[in-house]
Amino acid sequence: MPTRFLILSLLLPTAVRADDISYEVNVRPILKAHCFQCHGERSSTEANLDLRLRRFIVKGGDSGPAIVPGDAKASRLIQRVVDGEMPPDEDKRLSRRDIEILSRWVNVKAPTARPEPEKL
Repeated sequence: MPTRFLILSLLLPTAVRADDISYEVNVRPILKAHCFQCHGERSSTEANLDLRLRRFIVKGGDSGPAIVPGDAKASRLIQRVVDGEMPPDEDKRLSRRDIEILSRWVNVKAPTARPEPEKL
């Protein structure tokens, strides 16, 4: 690879490949920064939706499952962030890149890097 292409490739943001994506590495940091305040860090969660583990996200809350593994378009979580409904605080809205990562994760069936703990 010529040097100029190597330098250019180091300067460009790296895309998250679908086969390298996991809840712990790619998704949890986004949800922690934007969503856990209402959906996981308190003793009670808004709409009974806890986003701290994949199985809680699939189970969902008052509105039903938050994601449909393998189908981001049918996933409430993705619809709500794309529509700008969530998070309600405009300063905490997800970036286009964050939404893309969440969508990819859901589309590849929402993998985890390791088995989830039985208890939190």
